[in-house]
Amino acid sequence: MLSWTGDDGTAVALDQILRVEFAQPLAQPFRASSVELLDEGGRVVAGIHSSVVGRWLYLEPRLPLSPDLSDGSLLPQQNYAIHLFGLPWLRALRSADGHVLAQDLMLRFHTLDAQASSALSGLGVESSDLRLQRASLQDPFVFSADTPLRLRFTRGLDPRSLSAQAQWRPRGQAKTIAVPMHLVANRYDFAEIEVHLLQPQAWGILELPAGLEGLGGWPLPGSDRILRCVPRPQSADDS
Repeated sequence: MLSWTGDDGTAVALDQILRVEFAQPLAQPFRASSVELLDEGGRVVAGIHSSVVGRWLYLEPRLPLSPDLSDGSLLPQQNYAIHLFGLPWLRALRSADGHVLAQDLMLRFHTLDAQASSALSGLGVESSDLRLQRASLQDPFVFSADTPLRLRFTRGLDPRSLSAQAQWRPRGQAKTIAVPMHLVANRYDFAEIEVHLLQPQAWGILELPAGLEGLGGWPLPGSDRILRCVPRPQSADDS
Protein backbone atom coordinates (compact mmCIF):
# COMPACT_ATOMS: atom_id res chain seq x y z
CA MET A 1 0.00 0.00 0.00
CA LEU A 2 1.34 3.40 -1.01
CA SER A 3 -1.09 6.12 0.04
CA TRP A 4 -4.65 7.02 1.04
CA THR A 5 -6.86 10.09 1.17
CA GLY A 6 -5.90 12.20 4.18
CA ASP A 7 -2.68 10.34 4.94
CA ASP A 8 -0.76 13.64 5.15
CA GLY A 9 -3.02 15.03 7.89
CA THR A 10 -5.03 17.25 5.53
CA ALA A 11 -8.71 17.36 6.53
CA VAL A 12 -10.99 15.52 4.10
CA ALA A 13 -14.17 16.99 2.57
CA LEU A 14 -17.47 15.33 3.50
CA ASP A 15 -18.23 14.46 -0.13
CA GLN A 16 -14.74 13.31 -1.03
CA ILE A 17 -14.39 9.83 -2.54
CA LEU A 18 -11.80 8.10 -0.39
CA ARG A 19 -8.99 6.46 -2.31
CA VAL A 20 -6.36 3.91 -1.29
CA GLU A 21 -3.43 3.19 -3.61
CA PHE A 22 -1.70 -0.21 -3.58
CA ALA A 23 1.55 -1.33 -5.14
CA GLN A 24 -0.23 -4.06 -7.15
CA PRO A 25 -3.66 -4.37 -8.81
CA LEU A 26 -6.32 -5.84 -6.53
CA ALA A 27 -8.13 -9.10 -7.18
CA GLN A 28 -11.37 -9.09 -9.15
CA PRO A 29 -14.18 -9.60 -8.44
CA PHE A 30 -13.58 -7.39 -5.41
CA ARG A 31 -14.92 -8.63 -2.08
CA ALA A 32 -16.58 -5.61 -0.45
CA SER A 33 -16.41 -7.24 2.99
CA SER A 34 -12.61 -6.93 2.97
CA VAL A 35 -12.84 -3.23 3.81
CA GLU A 36 -14.97 -1.09 6.11
CA LEU A 37 -14.99 2.49 7.32
CA LEU A 38 -15.04 3.03 11.09
CA ASP A 39 -15.91 6.16 13.08
CA GLU A 40 -13.87 7.21 16.10
CA GLY A 41 -16.04 5.01 18.33
CA GLY A 42 -15.20 1.95 16.23
CA ARG A 43 -18.66 1.72 14.66
CA VAL A 44 -19.05 0.80 11.00
CA VAL A 45 -20.11 3.83 8.93
CA ALA A 46 -23.26 3.26 6.88
CA GLY A 47 -23.86 4.25 3.26
CA ILE A 48 -20.35 3.54 1.92
CA HIS A 49 -20.03 2.09 -1.59
CA SER A 50 -16.69 0.42 -2.31
CA SER A 51 -15.15 -0.41 -5.70
CA VAL A 52 -11.79 -1.27 -7.24
CA VAL A 53 -10.07 -0.09 -10.40
CA GLY A 54 -6.62 -1.59 -10.90
CA ARG A 55 -4.38 -0.57 -7.99
CA TRP A 56 -7.02 1.79 -6.56
CA LEU A 57 -9.64 1.09 -3.92
CA TYR A 58 -12.46 3.67 -3.78
CA LEU A 59 -14.91 4.34 -0.96
CA GLU A 60 -17.80 6.60 -1.97
CA PRO A 61 -19.73 8.20 0.92
CA ARG A 62 -23.46 8.90 1.05
CA LEU A 63 -23.99 12.65 0.63
CA PRO A 64 -25.88 14.65 3.27
CA LEU A 65 -29.43 15.95 2.85
CA SER A 66 -29.73 18.07 6.00
CA PRO A 67 -28.43 21.69 6.12
CA ASP A 68 -26.42 20.81 9.25
CA LEU A 69 -24.66 18.00 7.30
CA SER A 70 -25.54 15.50 10.04
CA ASP A 71 -26.98 12.68 7.89
CA GLY A 72 -24.20 11.90 5.41
CA SER A 73 -21.73 9.04 5.76
CA LEU A 74 -18.93 11.42 6.76
CA LEU A 75 -19.72 13.85 9.58
CA PRO A 76 -17.96 17.19 10.13
CA GLN A 77 -14.79 17.40 12.23
CA GLN A 78 -14.62 13.68 13.02
CA ASN A 79 -11.87 11.05 13.04
CA TYR A 80 -12.25 7.95 10.86
CA ALA A 81 -10.28 4.86 9.92
CA ILE A 82 -10.35 2.75 6.77
CA HIS A 83 -10.10 -0.82 8.06
CA LEU A 84 -8.44 -3.20 5.61
CA PHE A 85 -8.82 -6.85 6.58
CA GLY A 86 -5.70 -9.03 6.42
CA LEU A 87 -4.76 -12.51 7.60
CA PRO A 88 -6.06 -14.60 9.31
CA TRP A 89 -9.46 -13.38 8.02
CA LEU A 90 -10.96 -15.35 5.13
CA ARG A 91 -12.08 -12.02 3.68
CA ALA A 92 -8.52 -10.66 3.71
CA LEU A 93 -7.68 -8.26 0.89
CA ARG A 94 -5.92 -9.93 -2.05
CA SER A 95 -3.93 -8.76 -5.03
CA ALA A 96 -4.63 -9.91 -8.56
CA ASP A 97 -1.60 -12.25 -8.46
CA GLY A 98 -2.79 -13.97 -5.27
CA HIS A 99 -0.84 -12.13 -2.56
CA VAL A 100 -2.84 -11.66 0.66
CA LEU A 101 -2.60 -8.69 3.03
CA ALA A 102 -0.48 -9.98 5.90
CA GLN A 103 -2.40 -8.24 8.70
CA ASP A 104 -5.20 -5.79 9.38
CA LEU A 105 -4.44 -2.13 8.63
CA MET A 106 -6.10 1.02 9.96
CA LEU A 107 -5.73 4.05 7.67
CA ARG A 108 -6.71 7.13 9.65
CA PHE A 109 -7.96 10.54 8.53
CA HIS A 110 -10.17 13.37 9.77
CA THR A 111 -12.83 15.55 8.15
CA LEU A 112 -13.36 19.28 7.69
CA ASP A 113 -15.54 21.46 9.91
CA ALA A 114 -19.12 22.03 8.72
CA GLN A 115 -18.46 25.78 8.44
CA ALA A 116 -15.55 25.38 6.05
CA SER A 117 -16.44 26.56 2.55
CA SER A 118 -14.78 23.46 1.09
CA ALA A 119 -16.55 21.00 3.42
CA LEU A 120 -18.45 19.89 0.30
CA SER A 121 -15.77 20.11 -2.36
CA GLY A 122 -17.48 18.77 -5.48
CA LEU A 123 -14.37 16.68 -6.26
CA GLY A 124 -16.47 13.66 -7.23
CA VAL A 125 -18.63 15.59 -9.72
CA GLU A 126 -17.87 15.16 -13.41
CA SER A 127 -20.17 17.92 -14.72
CA SER A 128 -19.05 21.50 -14.00
CA ASP A 129 -22.43 23.22 -14.37
CA LEU A 130 -25.35 23.25 -11.96
CA ARG A 131 -28.58 23.44 -13.91
CA LEU A 132 -32.23 22.74 -13.30
CA GLN A 133 -33.50 19.83 -15.39
CA ARG A 134 -36.29 21.15 -17.62
CA ALA A 135 -37.59 20.67 -21.14
CA SER A 136 -37.02 24.34 -22.04
CA LEU A 137 -36.91 27.78 -20.43
CA GLN A 138 -40.40 28.49 -21.80
CA ASP A 139 -42.16 25.40 -20.43
CA PRO A 140 -43.79 25.81 -17.00
CA PHE A 141 -43.47 23.34 -14.15
CA VAL A 142 -46.67 21.39 -13.55
CA PHE A 143 -47.66 20.51 -9.99
CA SER A 144 -50.54 18.86 -8.18
CA ALA A 145 -52.38 20.49 -5.30
CA ASP A 146 -51.94 17.47 -3.03
CA THR A 147 -48.25 16.69 -3.68
CA PRO A 148 -45.04 18.74 -3.42
CA LEU A 149 -43.40 20.16 -6.51
CA ARG A 150 -40.25 18.15 -7.33
CA LEU A 151 -37.27 19.91 -8.92
CA ARG A 152 -34.29 17.99 -10.28
CA PHE A 153 -30.75 19.26 -10.81
CA THR A 154 -27.81 18.15 -12.94
CA ARG A 155 -25.40 17.74 -10.02
CA GLY A 156 -25.42 17.35 -6.25
CA LEU A 157 -26.42 20.26 -4.03
CA ASP A 158 -24.79 21.75 -0.95
CA PRO A 159 -27.51 21.22 1.69
CA ARG A 160 -26.29 24.27 3.62
CA SER A 161 -27.58 26.48 0.80
CA LEU A 162 -31.14 25.18 1.34
CA SER A 163 -31.44 26.76 4.78
CA ALA A 164 -33.10 29.76 3.07
CA GLN A 165 -36.69 29.38 1.89
CA ALA A 166 -38.05 29.75 -1.62
CA GLN A 167 -40.55 32.51 -2.39
CA TRP A 168 -43.95 31.73 -3.96
CA ARG A 169 -46.18 34.40 -5.51
CA PRO A 170 -49.59 33.05 -6.58
CA ARG A 171 -51.31 34.74 -9.50
CA GLY A 172 -52.97 38.02 -8.56
CA GLN A 173 -51.02 38.55 -5.32
CA ALA A 174 -48.46 41.29 -4.82
CA LYS A 175 -46.68 39.69 -1.86
CA THR A 176 -44.65 36.53 -1.93
CA ILE A 177 -45.04 33.63 0.51
CA ALA A 178 -42.02 31.88 2.01
CA VAL A 179 -42.27 28.15 1.30
CA PRO A 180 -40.04 25.36 2.68
CA MET A 181 -37.74 23.24 0.54
CA HIS A 182 -36.48 19.76 1.35
CA LEU A 183 -33.55 17.98 -0.27
CA VAL A 184 -34.81 14.41 -0.82
CA ALA A 185 -32.04 13.00 -3.06
CA ASN A 186 -28.41 14.02 -3.33
CA ARG A 187 -25.76 12.33 -5.45
CA TYR A 188 -22.68 13.57 -7.29
CA ASP A 189 -24.51 13.78 -10.61
CA PHE A 190 -28.09 14.42 -9.48
CA ALA A 191 -30.17 16.12 -6.79
CA GLU A 192 -33.88 16.51 -6.15
CA ILE A 193 -35.73 18.91 -3.87
CA GLU A 194 -39.37 19.10 -2.83
CA VAL A 195 -41.10 22.47 -2.58
CA HIS A 196 -44.39 22.70 -0.70
CA LEU A 197 -46.43 25.36 -2.48
CA LEU A 198 -49.11 27.25 -0.55
CA GLN A 199 -52.42 28.22 -2.17
CA PRO A 200 -51.64 25.93 -5.11
CA GLN A 201 -55.02 26.26 -6.83
CA ALA A 202 -53.70 28.71 -9.45
CA TRP A 203 -50.49 29.28 -11.35
CA GLY A 204 -47.75 31.42 -9.87
CA ILE A 205 -44.07 32.30 -9.82
CA LEU A 206 -41.60 30.39 -7.67
CA GLU A 207 -38.25 32.01 -6.90
CA LEU A 208 -35.47 29.78 -5.58
CA PRO A 209 -32.94 31.30 -3.14
CA ALA A 210 -30.12 33.29 -4.73
CA GLY A 211 -27.59 31.38 -2.62
CA LEU A 212 -28.58 27.91 -3.82
CA GLU A 213 -25.34 26.12 -4.69
CA GLY A 214 -24.13 22.81 -5.99
CA LEU A 215 -21.30 20.76 -4.52
CA GLY A 216 -18.08 22.74 -4.74
CA GLY A 217 -19.90 26.08 -4.54
CA TRP A 218 -21.24 26.09 -8.12
CA PRO A 219 -24.07 28.67 -8.32
CA LEU A 220 -27.45 28.09 -9.93
CA PRO A 221 -27.90 30.46 -12.92
CA GLY A 222 -30.51 33.16 -12.50
CA SER A 223 -32.51 31.78 -15.43
CA ASP A 224 -33.05 28.59 -13.41
CA ARG A 225 -34.18 30.35 -10.24
CA ILE A 226 -37.39 32.04 -11.48
CA LEU A 227 -39.96 29.37 -12.34
CA ARG A 228 -43.50 29.61 -13.65
CA CYS A 229 -45.60 26.87 -12.10
CA VAL A 230 -49.07 25.80 -13.16
CA PRO A 231 -51.50 23.34 -11.53
CA ARG A 232 -52.16 20.07 -13.25
CA PRO A 233 -55.58 20.18 -14.99
CA GLN A 234 -58.23 18.14 -13.24
CA SER A 235 -59.38 15.06 -15.08
CA ALA A 236 -62.99 13.90 -15.17
CA ASP A 237 -62.14 11.23 -12.58
CA ASP A 238 -60.90 13.90 -10.13
CA SER A 239 -64.06 15.99 -10.25
